[in-house]
Amino acid sequence: IREYLGEWWIIVADLKPKPEQAEESVMDLSERVYTVLKNNPTLDGLVNDSYVTRWDSEGVPHERGSLVGARLILEVYKLVT
Repeated sequence: IREYLGEWWIIVADLKPKPEQAEESVMDLSERVYTVLKNNPTLDGLVNDSYVTRWDSEGVPHERGSLVGARLILEVYKLVT
């Protein structure tokens, strides 16, 4: 039986002078995070299973450029006996 442990939010953010630079940087970093999570669903034995259920991003203007953030939501499960 799997017990739902909850959702873990992983946030990746970057501030760059131009919006497209910030977007590219955050997308590259969040893709790497996604790949790591997908290839290690047990999180090195911390849980029995996990998977990304949501991945979104948003950008906002900032006085020093553009701030972009991405959020990955990871559902985590543990086996119970």
